[in-house]
Amino acid sequence: MADMTNVLLQDDTDTTRTFVPVVNEGKMRVWRTDVLELSIVLQDVLTYTWEQLKSGTYRLMIKLEVPIAATPAIMGDPDGYAVAPKAAYTSVGIFTLFAPERSTAHDRADIVRMMAHAICGASAVADTIVNPATGAASAFVGGSSNIQEAFIRLRHPT
Repeated sequence: MADMTNVLLQDDTDTTRTFVPVVNEGKMRVWRTDVLELSIVLQDVLTYTWEQLKSGTYRLMIKLEVPIAATPAIMGDPDGYAVAPKAAYTSVGIFTLFAPERSTAHDRADIVRMMAHAICGASAVADTIVNPATGAASAFVGGSSNIQEAFIRLRHPT
């Protein structure tokens, strides 16, 4: 696993979670958090896979699984005994990129960066547009739907 390093991700409370490499085989890489106080079933998992489809297009996928611990009350522990930890549910995020064989590194970097901005809640794009016919510049501010808020609130983007 020499080519894999730890991955640091911040959650919504700005807590940094460290993912350590656990699988480096073929076309799959897997990282897992390594929190001593938590059972392995409650560790977050980050998976990266890629494959070339029959069409020649590459499919690259990143999947993040965040298990949420069941509380003793949920697990039916009325006497206060320690029970085996388990996940009540798991939140899953998946990002899939399809890259045609003809795509360049720049093309792929563009789509990844724009998707990251969309997910991170970009709400406006400011740019200067120059009319090639007249040479006049005008400011452009275009709003985009706040996708991050839509995911958090479970509603359609506005």
